[in-house]
Amino acid sequence: MSTRAPRLRLAVLIAALALSAPWTAASAESPYNRDQWLKRWADTDGDCQNTRHEVLRRQSLVAVTLDARGCRVLAGLWLDPYTGQHHTDPSLLDIDHLVPLAEAHQSGGDKWNARRRARFANDLATPGALVAVARGVNRSKGMRDPGRWLPDVGRCDYVKHWLAVKAAYDLALDPQEAAAIQQVRETDCRG
Repeated sequence: MSTRAPRLRLAVLIAALALSAPWTAASAESPYNRDQWLKRWADTDGDCQNTRHEVLRRQSLVAVTLDARGCRVLAGLWLDPYTGQHHTDPSLLDIDHLVPLAEAHQSGGDKWNARRRARFANDLATPGALVAVARGVNRSKGMRDPGRWLPDVGRCDYVKHWLAVKAAYDLALDPQEAAAIQQVRETDCRG
């Protein structure tokens, strides 16, 4: 995929939001089953660090401490972009799918094959797709979209990443989701 295509889709999404276009989410033809998306984190590059530990390593503000094999992150320093709080213990963090797997399923991903679902679930390439956040915050967010949940801080970045992930995977926006994103863009994304 060219680097131009996702930017174009993102621009179209943003333009549609600005015009209050009615985006209708694709309705899933099959029920959501998390195991069809992510049974366990993958080690896509074969370096023994699965996606969880890759995200922890990449998002730490300091060099991480790894286990003796170099596979698991034991310590680091993370800034939770949803709360603004710092964490040093990775066991207290979840890796959030910014666009939840169930949301992707409901927005068109139900038609994807297993390989594309696994790529989405372990996406280290799309900025903001996977985020190290406090476990409790991630679980309170659950499967909700911006129409039903927004972080305490960093809302502008949150919706920018949300739109970028949706555009990268050609996922639909529903009207409530689009309205919430537009509201954040008008109130939080100034300047």
